[in-house]
Amino acid sequence: MSEKNLSSSSRVGTAQKSKAKVLIWEELPRNYNDTRVVMMPRDPYWAFTYWDISTNTKAKIKKQWGADAFSRLSLRVYDVTDIKFDGTNAHRFFNIPISEGSQNWYVNVPEANRNWCVDLGILLKDGRFITIARSNVVIMPKHGVS
Repeated sequence: MSEKNLSSSSRVGTAQKSKAKVLIWEELPRNYNDTRVVMMPRDPYWAFTYWDISTNTKAKIKKQWGADAFSRLSLRVYDVTDIKFDGTNAHRFFNIPISEGSQNWYVNVPEANRNWCVDLGILLKDGRFITIARSNVVIMPKHGVS
């Protein structure tokens, strides 16, 4: 957003000069070239997740895992309630295949009042999951009136 000053006169009692500011809205960039994933609770059973993958990270992944690696892009959602999560000790997890051009997704978690986080990654044909970025942990609200 940028500002431009405009001089104008106002006729309230006597002629006065004042400066009015006009805000010019500029388009937000589609991405910030920063590899990260963020998760936010929406309600007890849904969380909003968004991500960005830097150009350098994309190039490294394509070089190591092939040009079609992003056709296997997935979110791996972990239940990390009451544990110090190390990437291997989740109570449970499930995968959500996502389309290559997506940069956000609503995640339906199976249980309210639990802690969840998500990894953005590549699900290889042999079943291995290659993590690109890990989100923050979210505490989903309880279901019902509090």
